[in-house]
Amino acid sequence: MKNTVLGFSQEKLLEYKLNISEIHILQWFVDCIVGQKLIQTPLTNNTPYYLVRYQYVIDSLPLLGIHNPRVIARHFNALCKCGLLDKKIEKNKEGTSIYFSYSRKKIVELLYSDLKE
Repeated sequence: MKNTVLGFSQEKLLEYKLNISEIHILQWFVDCIVGQKLIQTPLTNNTPYYLVRYQYVIDSLPLLGIHNPRVIARHFNALCKCGLLDKKIEKNKEGTSIYFSYSRKKIVELLYSDLKE
């Protein structure tokens, strides 16, 4: 078995039962945070949250062939369900904004699970 998929431990990804679209979206999310392409909110409990517009994900990842924001939302929810991401929803006069934070510990495990301490 290949050790990594999109830079993440394949063994850990299998434990989380993620499909390739979810893995690709997770990699996109990590890349956007590193590249500072997402708006960060003020810290909540010392945790940064990042604004995600589902249409932006669709436009950024045309290879996935996803055109419906609800499908993107389901993939993000799967990432939240396994504890890799956490979601915060804010509703105001302008509409609804969806923010995500990440579990640093779990992301590091995905990236470096082959390393022994």
